[in-house]
Amino acid sequence: FVAGAIFSGFAMVVTLAVPAREMFGLKNLITLRHLDNMNKVILLTGSMVGYAYAMEFFI
Repeated sequence: FVAGAIFSGFAMVVTLAVPAREMFGLKNLITLRHLDNMNKVILLTGSMVGYAYAMEFFI
């Protein structure tokens, strides 16, 4: 449950940060390193949620 909330929260922030970065000229404030690290968190939590859903099949 917590991993899913983190997953969806980070996904929403990245979805809003990428266009805001371009439209408002925030490239120096929101760097590619920030986006890369946020995407790593999304990948990790998405894998955790996927694993939890897969384990439900066996229970």
